[in-house]
Amino acid sequence: MLNLTYTYLYIYKYVYIFVEINLTIIMKNKAGAPVTGKDFYGRDNEIEFVWSLITDDNNIILPSPRRIGKTSFAHKMLEKAASNGWKTIDINMERYNLGEFLEELVQKLTTLSTSKKLKRAGNDLIKSIRNVKVNFEYEGFKVTPEWKSTQKDIYHQINNLLDHATPTLIFLDEVTVLLTQSMKKGIEKEVIADFLHWLRSVRIEKDSKIKWIYCSSVGIENFLHTYNISETFNDTHDYELKDFDHETSFKMLKKLNTSTKSGLSDDLLRKVVRKIDFCIPFFLQTIFSAIRSLNSTEKSLSDSELIDAAYQKIIDGKQFNTWIERIKEQYGSLEKSALLVLKHISKSKEGSKRKNLLQQINQSMGDNDPQKAEDELVQVLRMLLNDGYLLKKEKNYLFRSPLIRDFWNNRFVK
Repeated sequence: MLNLTYTYLYIYKYVYIFVEINLTIIMKNKAGAPVTGKDFYGRDNEIEFVWSLITDDNNIILPSPRRIGKTSFAHKMLEKAASNGWKTIDINMERYNLGEFLEELVQKLTTLSTSKKLKRAGNDLIKSIRNVKVNFEYEGFKVTPEWKSTQKDIYHQINNLLDHATPTLIFLDEVTVLLTQSMKKGIEKEVIADFLHWLRSVRIEKDSKIKWIYCSSVGIENFLHTYNISETFNDTHDYELKDFDHETSFKMLKKLNTSTKSGLSDDLLRKVVRKIDFCIPFFLQTIFSAIRSLNSTEKSLSDSELIDAAYQKIIDGKQFNTWIERIKEQYGSLEKSALLVLKHISKSKEGSKRKNLLQQINQSMGDNDPQKAEDELVQVLRMLLNDGYLLKKEKNYLFRSPLIRDFWNNRFVK
């Protein structure tokens, strides 16, 4: 009997060790792609707060800087909703044109429905949308008189599929990308405005238990303001995600260090945080990956040398090319002035005063139209501030992220 007891204790000991090991959260170092589950780090208080906003009948926009983790955060909110018994829908609008998005939304609403009648109605509506799309001439979607005459009926039929009595969270990602691309393909502003007004009418449906989260790597506010349709989102609650404080950033790096068995010292990790300063998950994951790579081959480097080498590798690389590409894709006639402003500001860590930026634009225009230069600077600064490239500190405009400033300076000045 005694031996049997010891056997149980022995087994229990190793079962306990096994469970303890498996309860240790292994965090993958995923730089760039949205993260979910155990790879998502921090923001517990923010998740609870935004969830309280949603359960208080608010729809949410995440107007936050690029790469700060909006999509990952929204996915975490979907997980939160599902764990509370809500139905969920997740659509990345960047993948679709307007007609395709409506079809995808109908498809997902139909899949969620338990009503055979609504499922039949949804499937019939999908066929109707596809039949209209047969006549579209431009990359699968061009506004034709046929679409203009049927869109209101399609919106009405989608309304009939929406189950406002069932708690549902719908996440629409990359909203502005779809809208901007639609404009570029010749879709009239009125069609886009009708679409956005329809979405607003759905959100403000009385006693609706359907809630919405919107975000985009390109600022929604800039698009709405440019086309004077800001009223289409005046019912939503803005929640801006912030960068991590230094202690949270250190703890995230330490968790990555433990999970990947990299063996980096705490002192080195704290130096990384101070170097990055504006710490968002993507930046931390990117430099951690670069340090790990260098550390595996450059054993003779000191901590400071290792960090500096990794930092230089990043600003010499391609990881931040999208910051340039978004300007070229989204700023239209303001692209030249936006790039000029960013180039000038990147020359100094302290940034630049407004009058100096105005002088730069004036000179680029040949000093021929001071009022046009003034108007252009107003628009450019508003957009760069909204998109998270810049911040204003006292009387200076400077890069929000020292890392992006050094990348910009390295690419366009040195």
